[in-house]
Amino acid sequence: MNILNLSPEELIAKAISKEQDAYNLYCAYSNIIEDRAASQILKELAEEELKHKKILEGIDISVFRGFSISKIKNQHLTDFM
Repeated sequence: MNILNLSPEELIAKAISKEQDAYNLYCAYSNIIEDRAASQILKELAEEELKHKKILEGIDISVFRGFSISKIKNQHLTDFM
């Protein structure tokens, strides 16, 4: 899937789906990991993903009408690191 071909609505929906996937993953691992501290961290990360999802769900998509994404030229910045 090329994100350059998605509408703003589709991009937001994809982002919401990714946040839900991350939430599900963190929750699943928090329930099977034996280390209590690590489990707690995963639960906190899961909660953060829900916050991100809620922010995305609250976006007023109408502000993106007429918005398009164009391909960004690779500036090869890593060549200077």
